[in-house]
Amino acid sequence: QLLRSIGFNFQNERPRKRARKLDLMSEEVWQEMYEEIKKFKAANGHCVPPVQPMTKLRQWVDKQRAEYRKLRAGEPSHLSAQRIQNLNDVGFQFERKFKSRTWDER
Repeated sequence: QLLRSIGFNFQNERPRKRARKLDLMSEEVWQEMYEEIKKFKAANGHCVPPVQPMTKLRQWVDKQRAEYRKLRAGEPSHLSAQRIQNLNDVGFQFERKFKSRTWDER
């Protein structure tokens, strides 16, 4: 009775928190991140943020590449011709360029 009087939850139910998924392709977020990639390039000389730690900018870069792959495969994509041009203008690399190494080289 005392526990009920203070609002004790006997059902062991917790309010569920829903993680808000960031819409990386919405116009507002896209423009914000485009400005961020331009700043990153000015500071670092390239448009490839590090993989670790995973940052919002890195997630955005990965999303642009994924959307570009969709476009090239003939699938629906959120990447417009204008966005592609904007990214090309700052030297964005749509294809990951990495040297493949053998197991022994790692």
